Amino acid sequence: YIVGQYRQVQLVPVFPDYQMQFNFDAGLEPKSKKVNNETANQISFENTKLKVEIVPLPFGKPSTVTGELIDGQFCLPPHKGKDELAEINKLTSIVDKIIVCERYGPYGKALQDSNSEDRRHYQSIISFVSKYENLKRFKPKAIIFLKGDGSLIETNQFRQITEDKTDSQPLAVFSSNNDFIKLVKLKKQIVKLTVNFGPVEMTGINIGAALKPIQPNQKIIYVGAHYDHLGYGLAGSSMGPTGQIYNGADDNASGTALIIELAVAMKSKLDSDPTYLPKDTNVVFLNFDAEERGLFGSSRFVDSSYFNSSQAIAMINADMVGRLRKSRGLFIQGTDTADESLKTAIEKSYTNTIGKIYSVEERPDIRFMAGGFGPSDHASFYRKKVPVVFLFTGSHKEYHRPEDDSYLISYKGLYSLTLLTEQIVRRISFNQPLKFKLAKEEPKRNDFDFDVRLGIIPGSYEEGNDGLLVGGVVDGAPVAKTGVKDGDIIIQIGDQTIGNIHDLMSFLSDARTGVKYKIFWRRNGQQFQSITELMSSSD
Repeated sequence: YIVGQYRQVQLVPVFPDYQMQFNFDAGLEPKSKKVNNETANQISFENTKLKVEIVPLPFGKPSTVTGELIDGQFCLPPHKGKDELAEINKLTSIVDKIIVCERYGPYGKALQDSNSEDRRHYQSIISFVSKYENLKRFKPKAIIFLKGDGSLIETNQFRQITEDKTDSQPLAVFSSNNDFIKLVKLKKQIVKLTVNFGPVEMTGINIGAALKPIQPNQKIIYVGAHYDHLGYGLAGSSMGPTGQIYNGADDNASGTALIIELAVAMKSKLDSDPTYLPKDTNVVFLNFDAEERGLFGSSRFVDSSYFNSSQAIAMINADMVGRLRKSRGLFIQGTDTADESLKTAIEKSYTNTIGKIYSVEERPDIRFMAGGFGPSDHASFYRKKVPVVFLFTGSHKEYHRPEDDSYLISYKGLYSLTLLTEQIVRRISFNQPLKFKLAKEEPKRNDFDFDVRLGIIPGSYEEGNDGLLVGGVVDGAPVAKTGVKDGDIIIQIGDQTIGNIHDLMSFLSDARTGVKYKIFWRRNGQQFQSITELMSSSD
């Protein structure tokens, strides 16, 4: 379809028939073949007929192990002078057992109310890889990581260490069955765990088209977006159930549509007016494959003979640009990857497009981010010392879920961002050269971190629907003025019913500071309500 759109308006192919094929190692995948006559990738229980499906991780070798289930709680490495696993091992030896590890840590997925160094340390010790490396010293037979709803699996981290697997390493698996925590409370629960996996190589296809034939003396502005998505639920990346179609309207049909529309419009304007762009400047439109697998498409392109960094002026990346709204604003990353003229071009383009299309009351503001690295394709170009601009309209609760559908797209916003991108391209092209800068990087974030927080410490991370227990309230937080305190149960914020921690995450994904929200909570059977604002995550 994309090739057809480019061909129809006679854009110049960047690759043969617009397509660049490449192979990539997609890591390991579960295999259905039996191991030692046992059904692969499941856990069976000695005293019941219960069988639970699991997703194997690339540790150890495909095999079958039998052992007693042990509750490892969060399985954290030693921290702040504590070594919880060592204490568990003293009470019940972990050696040759099958240990169950809960997701994250005692403070959830982020240590919010502390300094940046403590937050980074906490983030590092709750990762699957850190937990696995720490557990190896106790020599368990296998490790079961629980994957709660809304969690992200760091598949890229596992891919980095798959070459180190040996027979002596414990097996490791994911399970979405959180009943394991209940089962390990029962004494002497013996289970048999069988895993089978193997390497998988895939072929990806990048698509590329240019406004003009590419010449060695040209300067080139690259504009791109990934067009792959999760299909029926890519293991390790999807946040919802497998087997359902993940439409990916925002991630990233929105960016794909922007690139196609921009390419068609710019070709028409250049055909009508040869002075539309400088003679020595070209624009290349790229649609990347295998971004969700680890930025493979963009990485293969910048490492290929099709790319010459000395010709590159800048790269503009559109990823998840379909939800432009005032409540979240427009994130633009990369403003410090070049001299000040890059940010100036962005600001002027914004004023001339979004600033005119939206009224003051409705207008989304710009939220600049300095760095050039991140979990999308612009990072591949930044690695080659090319200035980058990353457009992103913010996370939401449908991210990496089947519910990311077209009716949720802001078409006015998508149209506005297409005009914005066009103006950025033209301003850069007429005001080159941009001088590349290595930007000061922000702390690493994933796609489901939020820019706001409520200002409480959750007292529970259970999956129930009865409300969120408050474990503590941050001094100075706006919510502290409402009277909410330890032991209260929050049941609603704004229009969002709060049944558990995941409901709070859903609310925060679409909330912002400076807005007043109703908050409802229970205490000793009585219901209370008040008005609160939110804190910035940097406060």
